[in-house]
Amino acid sequence: MSSSTRSASWFHACAVIGCLGSANLALAAPPALPHMHTSQVNNCCQALSSAASSFSSKVSMPQTAAYKASVASFWAQGEQAIAPSCVVLPQTAQEVSSAIKALVSGSCQFAVRSGGHNAVTGIANIQGGVTIDLQGLNATSLSADGSQVSIGAGQHLGNVFSMLHDHDLYLPGARASGIGAGGSTLGGGVGYLYPKTGFMADSVVEFEVVLADGSIVKANKDANPDLWRALRGGGSNYGIVTNLLVATVPDVGSVWGGDVVYPLDAAVMMSYHWSPTDGNIIDNQYVYAKPEAKPAAFAGFYAVDGMIVDATSMTTIPAMSTAQGARSPSGLQQITFSMSFKNNAQVISDVWGVFNATIPSLSAIDGVSFSLSLEPMMPAMAATSQAKGGNVMGLDSMPAEGIVVTLLSLTFNKAADYPAMDRLSEKLLADLQAAAQQRGAAFPFVEMNHAKGSQDVLRSYGDASHDFLKATARKYDPAAVFQKLMPGGFKLCK
Repeated sequence: MSSSTRSASWFHACAVIGCLGSANLALAAPPALPHMHTSQVNNCCQALSSAASSFSSKVSMPQTAAYKASVASFWAQGEQAIAPSCVVLPQTAQEVSSAIKALVSGSCQFAVRSGGHNAVTGIANIQGGVTIDLQGLNATSLSADGSQVSIGAGQHLGNVFSMLHDHDLYLPGARASGIGAGGSTLGGGVGYLYPKTGFMADSVVEFEVVLADGSIVKANKDANPDLWRALRGGGSNYGIVTNLLVATVPDVGSVWGGDVVYPLDAAVMMSYHWSPTDGNIIDNQYVYAKPEAKPAAFAGFYAVDGMIVDATSMTTIPAMSTAQGARSPSGLQQITFSMSFKNNAQVISDVWGVFNATIPSLSAIDGVSFSLSLEPMMPAMAATSQAKGGNVMGLDSMPAEGIVVTLLSLTFNKAADYPAMDRLSEKLLADLQAAAQQRGAAFPFVEMNHAKGSQDVLRSYGDASHDFLKATARKYDPAAVFQKLMPGGFKLCK
């Protein structure tokens, strides 16, 4: 098999890493909407249409092209299968405010969608409820000195990468081009240069937020600083983010990077991958933030024999993001999870054993592609976060040796296979956690953007962070609108 043929489905699965994640309802079929009758949801959509004369055109019903385009553009098949009663397509924060006032007044359940690039069911769409699609909030502008970029919450990161590249700048956001700025940042956001920049959330200078009462507020280090910090990794428990002001990273023009793939008899690995087409292979992904081919920083890897694909080149961040997005097509069944352990060679070997033990259970699944990606994080990231005002993800307690975040990507074709694949992923997660525990290397951090709904992400940040997030939610959302009326996302009430 040629390297170009072998690499196609492998690249698809590994490109999942960096996509947006949140609550997983673990269902093959769309979840039923509780406590709302047909007449009530129809009244909700009618109330939205009546909220303001200029707003009625932003409410799209199931028979309309705008509704169909919105639902069809979700990344995961499970989200595309959900049918909201109507879709709201605001273009300004004020229109989001009008929508939330009408929904809260009518006790209407709703979902909020940024980019819709999500592996799980029910996070950004809602069966029988109202979906607020923020993709019309996509304005992007660069400050005069280039130090900050203003990004609408529904903007796709690939567009921002391209705009900043023209100025030799970089956004420390997630990777694949179709990921939305808002949702990925609320979960942290790990980009190509994360060892240098930290999380995307760490670089947010200011959030614009619509609260449950419809008020539009700014959250930064001086105004509403507790809300600012809570939104840096705390998810969607406090309001609807409509705009982000983010510090840019200078002097990032051309870079060297790409993927290198090895067969099983090679050594060091960063991703384990299997599919019926590719077989069992391993991968390293390089990114070097200077225009220097094969830099000495990766010299130890170059000596590994047996390479079957070398996709490294002088390239750009926008090109890498576009390619990664193209390798991760929409319309497939997707399952992800996240778990962490202290950097430990024995656990890494154990992960390899658990990965291989899972493969026989997958061989009959139509269109299956299976990857575990190992993403190292080091204590310097916590220091970077603190220097930028801190986040809520609880990584200040990271051990000196750092941690390894392990991310599942399980992709397949048929919704009928979802229950079995979900059970398999739960067992796989339990086996990996047990392996880390047995080696004394367990670490609690769960990266929100790839977590399953069965994982309690916000508690994984530690008691102090969890208590802070609950207090912040009570302050800015005293009626718990974003706990009760918006079921998607990782909730503090879990």
